[in-house]
Amino acid sequence: MNKTSSNEAVEIFTRDTTDDFKGLRAKKDFLPHQKIFRIEGKIVDYRTKRTLQIDNDIHIDPEDSNGNPELGYYLNHSCDPNTYPLVLEVSDSELPVMEIFALKGVKVGEEITVDYAFMESEIANECVCLCGSANCRGKIISFKQLDIKEIQSYQDKNIPLSIPLLKLFEAMELG
Repeated sequence: MNKTSSNEAVEIFTRDTTDDFKGLRAKKDFLPHQKIFRIEGKIVDYRTKRTLQIDNDIHIDPEDSNGNPELGYYLNHSCDPNTYPLVLEVSDSELPVMEIFALKGVKVGEEITVDYAFMESEIANECVCLCGSANCRGKIISFKQLDIKEIQSYQDKNIPLSIPLLKLFEAMELG
């Protein structure tokens, strides 16, 4: 398999829906806070429906140089996610990178989901949320649209915020 269809941790699968909706699922079990994979793609200075924010005006477009989707392209949203993004500075990259970590234990075969609100200060396209979780918000929102109590709950679980989101949260608390 090539790198866009699978790695040792996750694989792309097609959900049982009529629209060939794809997602990522775990190929092995993960403990809470264990790294699952790194988001790969082009670094861009604009926001789209599929880009992922790593700094104020820096996003990852999860496609390779030929426009083929990388694994991060298939990372779906849930209002009750089982993973979280972490933006890190690493020695083998001039720019920060985004890695996905297990929020709670993730079992083999389980879909890998993340809350898009904790990945983007703003979103390019607001859309209806179809996650179906008990605490579904009904729409996909940005970090700026979150209630402060929800952000504090996230931090109470010892989940770090990326630097741009942390700065935004501090400004929200003061304002």
